[in-house]
Amino acid sequence: MEPTVQFYHVSKKYQLGATRVSLPALITERLRNSSARSKQSPDQNILWALKDVSFELERGHSLALVGPNGAGKTTILKLLANITKPSSGTLKTHGTLSALIELG
Repeated sequence: MEPTVQFYHVSKKYQLGATRVSLPALITERLRNSSARSKQSPDQNILWALKDVSFELERGHSLALVGPNGAGKTTILKLLANITKPSSGTLKTHGTLSALIELG
């Protein structure tokens, strides 16, 4: 039987400080910060929410994601719900998935 969820070497990175703004605002900020950014390493602006995560989940089984803040639990749920795409790796889902989140 084929697994319902397949995560193979999935990674997700976010570019810190990247926001959607108007073109004039983007140009103005780029001009203001051009000298400061040239001294920064490009890796300083990257946050890895997940790095090389692999697992399979069979039909009818459940998965509990437990861990401290920043461990990637919500990122995995967003990937499973197809809200966001992985930066690298392969993610396959078959059938219907339900993601439940409990805070508290």
